[in-house]
Amino acid sequence: MNRRQFLKATGVVGVAVASSASSKSASADSGSPSVRMKLGDQTSPTNDTHLAYLARYGVRNICGYPQIAGDRLYATVDELRG
Repeated sequence: MNRRQFLKATGVVGVAVASSASSKSASADSGSPSVRMKLGDQTSPTNDTHLAYLARYGVRNICGYPQIAGDRLYATVDELRG
């Protein structure tokens, strides 16, 4: 592909993208729901104090870490329920 063909092809793609974006913005104004991002957190410890801190700033999606007693690597079922 030479330079002229490349520029012509990218120009056509640019026009297509621009027309698609303008039609999407027009449909967004017509009452379609907006897409919202979700805020999450992956810090420890997972206790009431830390969860209250996250809730204060609107964090609703977390990856919690159970408190494991001893030198074990994995929590027991009872520790995960608590």
